[in-house]
Amino acid sequence: MRLAGAYYKPTIDMHITEIFTRHRWAATWLGILTIALCYQATWASLGGRWNTRGEAYSHGWLLLAIALGLALQQRKAFLKQTYSFSGVALALLFASSLFWLIGDLSEIGIFCQLTLPAIPFLWIASVNGWGAARTLWFPCAILYTVIPLWDFLLPALQDMTVWVSGSMLHWVEVPAFISERFIELPAGVLEVAEGCAGLSYLLIGITLSAFYAHFAKLPIARTIAALVLGATLGLITNWVRVFAIALIAHQSNMQSSIVHDHEFFGWLVFAGSMVPYFYFLRKLESTQAPSAGSNAGSADPSDEKLGSNASAARPHPLALLAPLTLLVSFPGPIISASFSLQAIPVVTLSLPDVLAEARAIPTNTEANGRKNPIWAPDYQGADIIRQRSYRTLGGIATVHAVIYTSQQQKKKLLGWGNQLVAEDAWIVQRRDHAQGLQVTEISARFGSVRYRIFSWYQLGERTAESAARARIDQLLARLQGRQDASLFAVAFQCRDSSCPSELSQAAWAMSVKNAHLLRVEAQHSN
Repeated sequence: MRLAGAYYKPTIDMHITEIFTRHRWAATWLGILTIALCYQATWASLGGRWNTRGEAYSHGWLLLAIALGLALQQRKAFLKQTYSFSGVALALLFASSLFWLIGDLSEIGIFCQLTLPAIPFLWIASVNGWGAARTLWFPCAILYTVIPLWDFLLPALQDMTVWVSGSMLHWVEVPAFISERFIELPAGVLEVAEGCAGLSYLLIGITLSAFYAHFAKLPIARTIAALVLGATLGLITNWVRVFAIALIAHQSNMQSSIVHDHEFFGWLVFAGSMVPYFYFLRKLESTQAPSAGSNAGSADPSDEKLGSNASAARPHPLALLAPLTLLVSFPGPIISASFSLQAIPVVTLSLPDVLAEARAIPTNTEANGRKNPIWAPDYQGADIIRQRSYRTLGGIATVHAVIYTSQQQKKKLLGWGNQLVAEDAWIVQRRDHAQGLQVTEISARFGSVRYRIFSWYQLGERTAESAARARIDQLLARLQGRQDASLFAVAFQCRDSSCPSELSQAAWAMSVKNAHLLRVEAQHSN
């Protein structure tokens, strides 16, 4: 009879548990790195937004570095927590990966990006327990301020900025006429574009407030008050900035350098507004009674050493779940990779000499030059781009086709950056839907040329008039094995200040849509 412990024969399971227990902190970060590599395409797309100068999210890399530094500082607090497997966290982890898959197949990039901080956090919670995960919640949560889920605020922020700035100009008796998102002054016109909406200042205000509330350990009510105050101050700063630029433009007859390069000026105004803001927060903190748990995040080195040695002496059986739960993080990318192996269709496009009873003519070049540019869809990485002009009852129409036979990262029909109208060169005057077509009327920023555009998407065998519906059809087409995706547009150039009646134009565009110009002749394997 052999006494317990007299003979020890390690197994693979015991090796795994011992390694993870002895090196719990390093193993956790190895798992996080593995997850990051698995979702590297989404991190690359997010990095593309962070790399854009002047973007509201251009401080993303800096915030990511700070978040990683904060997470590394939580080593002591993390190691003090005991193992506690969470089935709820594991289920949420699996659901998050599938949510990422839906975003990837339907090309809704924000769905994919929303999961980037959540998936590693849920993996930590599933194998280490919610107690250990809570020590890292703030570094994960703060990253959501640089994920472009805030873009939906841009139209409202633009309108608000125009209205407030215009009201302030009227208050100081500066003659200003407000037209949509333009401020018309006697000396010239200022446009409140997306970069002037104030989203940058709003997010920076929220981020700085969140950091202050976290380190000062403010209670929930005061944390919310600090966040609201930071967001409000960011908006007010932008309103003052736009008002000041308009005032300088009026006084200098549009000659001041600030009018043309006002980004640095805006941050100077914002920095100045932070001085009274942090003074107020210090006052808010000084009125807070010290809490008993204010030092909960700190740990005595001897406690950590004791906990580490205790874990090393006897490997914890739950540590075996670490590599197993890691696999639950990967179903989304694995399934997405399998879809990328689908057969690539051989796509052909027919723009005949006679289309819908209209005869082809040489491509219209009357609008050439800076003053009268020619419109074309702004799409990158397409496999086929074609256009041809026809003489119709509604005027000269140019048919544009943008076709992707297969789609990968940075090569997607509905990817970020692709747009029907390049808004740096064109102003959208109207956007509507009629008879299964999207109707867009645009005018050149430099010149008097105008277009009326009828457009639709084709995803496999499905057609959609809006990008939102196209994303749903894209998901269904991918599930049915179709990778091809296309945009079609019929553009009529207007000959005067207003476009003619669109009834005959829409009828001809519908005839083009029903002509099924796209052909999928065969498929072959990669």
